Amino acid sequence: MCAQPSAQTAESAWTALKSGDADNAARLFRQALSARPADPLLLLGAGIAAHQLGDDRYAEGALRKALKIRPQLTPASAVLGRIVYDAGDVDQAIAIYERALKGVADEPEMREQLERWRKEAQLHAGFEHGGNGRFAIMFEGPEERTLADHISGVLETAYWNIGQRLNTYPASTLEVILYTQRHFTDVTQSPDWAAGAYDGRIRLSVDGALSNGAALDRVVVHELAHAMVHTLAPRGVPAWLHEGLAVSFEPGEKPWVVQTLGQASSMIPLDSLKSGFSGLSSAEAQVAYAESAVAAGMIMKRLGPNLPAFLQGLESTDSVDAGLVSFGFTTADLERSLRAQMRK
Repeated sequence: MCAQPSAQTAESAWTALKSGDADNAARLFRQALSARPADPLLLLGAGIAAHQLGDDRYAEGALRKALKIRPQLTPASAVLGRIVYDAGDVDQAIAIYERALKGVADEPEMREQLERWRKEAQLHAGFEHGGNGRFAIMFEGPEERTLADHISGVLETAYWNIGQRLNTYPASTLEVILYTQRHFTDVTQSPDWAAGAYDGRIRLSVDGALSNGAALDRVVVHELAHAMVHTLAPRGVPAWLHEGLAVSFEPGEKPWVVQTLGQASSMIPLDSLKSGFSGLSSAEAQVAYAESAVAAGMIMKRLGPNLPAFLQGLESTDSVDAGLVSFGFTTADLERSLRAQMRK
């Protein structure tokens, strides 16, 4: 008599997960697991939902349990490998994928990812190490140690400045990796206009950095800002707000923002920028960053000391407007201000 409700709950959980409702999916999967705690598919679903919600500790446990019960459950290995990789253990991520793919003929995406991880691990094996307890810096050769020391100082200063604005001071060591442009592009798969990336680690392209120290410092602070916003609010912050905050925290004046908006022929809707900028051309990205900087600046000004709580609240609402409405404005107001600047 109890099996049928459990089956219905499991079906509802998968439906919720496929529709993007991770909160409801996580609740339903855990409810179903209370009746069938050793069901590998329920553990898989619970792990995926938890991962989408930013609860990677629970997700990892559920996925490992699923694989212990059913080692050939490839989707569990696919998600677990990425969780382990994001936590900084490239070697273990490689091992998880290698076990999953042994004797498997297909899974091209996993094979492609495995090959990228292998190349990254091989590249990093020859790197030098520096930094302090807060930042672990890796760089390609001893000739870059002076640069690494400089970046360490920039990071330390920015850590306290950004921490004061966000009221958050991450305690865990943050990995920072310096690359040539070619290696940066190979590892991050970033567009050619990008000079930095944050994916749980700060990755920087430092070709020619010594000839333009100010530009390097801006990129370093920009990526640290992403890391600290992520620590405060691991999910729910749209890419345009993430990028806008990162630009706002960069040192120095930003005349390019006003110039870019003044020269733009049209506005890119903020909603279309919520998932990231990687698909944009260089010119489009410039406009997107300028828009994001102005929009984030308006939010920071209006919210003041309430900014950290607002960002944390986005984890549960997944809607910027839901968080802004209590402050008397919405993203539509932000976009009207952007259009006005573009008409000047």
